[in-house]
Amino acid sequence: MKTFYWLAHIVFFLIISTCNAAQLGTLYEQTVDPFNSIVPNVTIAGGNAIGNNQTLALSAQATACTTCTLFYYWTAPGGKFQGTANSPNVIWIPPVVNTVQTYNIQVIVGDGKGRVATAVLPVTVSPTINACQDGVTVPKLYEMGGWSETSYLSIDWQPIGNATSYILQESTAANFAINTQYTNAGAGNSSLVLYNKINGTYYYRVKAQNSCGASGWSNVATRVVKANAPPNTPSSPSPLSASVGASRTQTLSWVGGDIDGQAEYAIEMG
Repeated sequence: MKTFYWLAHIVFFLIISTCNAAQLGTLYEQTVDPFNSIVPNVTIAGGNAIGNNQTLALSAQATACTTCTLFYYWTAPGGKFQGTANSPNVIWIPPVVNTVQTYNIQVIVGDGKGRVATAVLPVTVSPTINACQDGVTVPKLYEMGGWSETSYLSIDWQPIGNATSYILQESTAANFAINTQYTNAGAGNSSLVLYNKINGTYYYRVKAQNSCGASGWSNVATRVVKANAPPNTPSSPSPLSASVGASRTQTLSWVGGDIDGQAEYAIEMG
């Protein structure tokens, strides 16, 4: 009977101890580690508008469980970051722009337990007066000679190393009041062939451009087109025939010519 009494007390003690342990564990999670199962929260502190000659201080403000070790990862579609890697505080250096641009800066925060949170800060970057330091110089347009007998022209100019394209302007007026423009892309593409030019005088000038803008116009080069047209159809030679007893040496004449050059003729006898 005593043995049963002590066994009953031991079983009761074990049940009570197990229940207390479970309650203590629940109490620990609620008081010591209340965010253990909560995804981290994060916001970004910083300005929303800067010039591209300025820098922007950014700060990620995150909350997570008390036993979590947070990590940070910053991204932006342009510019670069300064600061310690895996840091909540960084400096963003924007790219050089010539028009107003908006960049979404993002930070990803992880809690080391497989949970992450992200925050995005849109920042507007405006150009400044001295933003562009890579302007292009004025190219030189090479002279093309006096005139051409062909209906196509080859235009050449001095290449500019940091140019991304060129604009060639053509006009039949010396002041370019009415003109046609041709775009030639690429720093090394410093020539252009133009076809089907009718007879006349043409004036040309060129300028280089890149992301910083365009240069001024080059010198003006002139080209006269005198396309070589076919010669005129000659008239029948005169005289057409010789009389009996006439001299064996005959002088033939006809009307022909070439409007833009000299013509050569072949005579058939039979």
